[in-house]
Amino acid sequence: MLFPDYRPRRLRQNEIFRRMVRETRLSIDDLILPLFAVVGKGVKDPIPSMPGHHQLSTDNIIKEAKAARDLGIPAVMLFGIPDKKDALGRSAYAKSGIVQKTVKALKDKVKDLVVITDVCLCEYTDHGHCGVVEDGIVKNDATLDLLAHTALSHVQAGADMVAPSDMMDGRVAEIRVALDDNGFESTPIMSYAAKYCSAFYYPFREAAESAPKFGDRRTYQMDPANSLEAIREVAMDVEEGADIVMVKPALAYLDVICRVREEFDLPVAAYNVSGEFAMIKAADKLGWLDGKQVMMESLVAIKRAGADLIVTYFAKEAARELRTSTPQPQDGNGAPNLRLVAWEVTRNCNLSCIHCRASATKGPYLNELNTDASLVLLDQISETGKPVVILTGGEPLLRPDIFEIARYGNQKGLRMVMAPNGTLITEAAA
Repeated sequence: MLFPDYRPRRLRQNEIFRRMVRETRLSIDDLILPLFAVVGKGVKDPIPSMPGHHQLSTDNIIKEAKAARDLGIPAVMLFGIPDKKDALGRSAYAKSGIVQKTVKALKDKVKDLVVITDVCLCEYTDHGHCGVVEDGIVKNDATLDLLAHTALSHVQAGADMVAPSDMMDGRVAEIRVALDDNGFESTPIMSYAAKYCSAFYYPFREAAESAPKFGDRRTYQMDPANSLEAIREVAMDVEEGADIVMVKPALAYLDVICRVREEFDLPVAAYNVSGEFAMIKAADKLGWLDGKQVMMESLVAIKRAGADLIVTYFAKEAARELRTSTPQPQDGNGAPNLRLVAWEVTRNCNLSCIHCRASATKGPYLNELNTDASLVLLDQISETGKPVVILTGGEPLLRPDIFEIARYGNQKGLRMVMAPNGTLITEAAA
């Protein structure tokens, strides 16, 4: 096909044409959000190299998981950071371990969310390696039973899926046998099948407190120069019973993702790792690129290479962007429908007027939007034009979350108005 008979620009000339012929479609259903669980209560420690992410105690993990679920994200992946470490990583497979406790809480408190657990020993060993160490060597076969115990303890706590990331030979088979023998034959395994020894992991090691105390992980993680070896690694995990196979990292290994997709008919996951996330965030902060656009382009590239699922620290941001990119309804003249939005925000004002429901409960109402879901709604409203948004109710001036919503709306170019219905401002509140 040659010009002028073939003119590719014909199908690029407007957004509707571009949508109609788009070959790769990223969906919120593709996304998995990693979370870092720590011991304690009320803990929310920022991870400096990963803006927007934190080490979270179980109570805050529940809040973050609910926010992800409300955005439509189907799954979270848990990493644990224990308060005690030892040479054998005993906290990894303890029934009272941080991951086990957090899994139980999530399955009890957060419905309609898949909980995946990372299975490895590096966060739990005092030497920081992913297996048992003897005479300075990471011992493969001695590690397998501990990994199987860890996976089994996660599933017994309620995990929906386990994801071994250690890169010990034979661990998928060992875990599959342990699960099957204990009545968990329906629990899937997502194996880190082709996990490379990469410099892109450094922010994660800060987040998970899992850097090795000596040497490196080149004797068990893959050489970045190899791709044929990746096919052999994936084939071995498939034979051992993996249900989903993963390539990690993602962006520097798109060719490997593509080869795995072409060779195998199982679902393929890719891990958009911490270093890939941190680079984009840093460049965006410096004004060197548009972080949102690069985020979406990167995720689409991973999907285009062949990934069915993407583990990514961008999950919540990408979900918001995907929700707001859906075309909005318009009137017959092509103009947005919305001109005025009245938004009831009352929960528990301090007037308790008899005509108002506000005194009925001190907690959220049924189907009440949390802050994250409210920001998504503002994104969607902003796509319909620039209507006036009135935040009305008995107590908006007393709630920091309402001010956050108002500020976000202003940033989106909306005209935000607060209309408190007789809020009683006490001296302390003032």
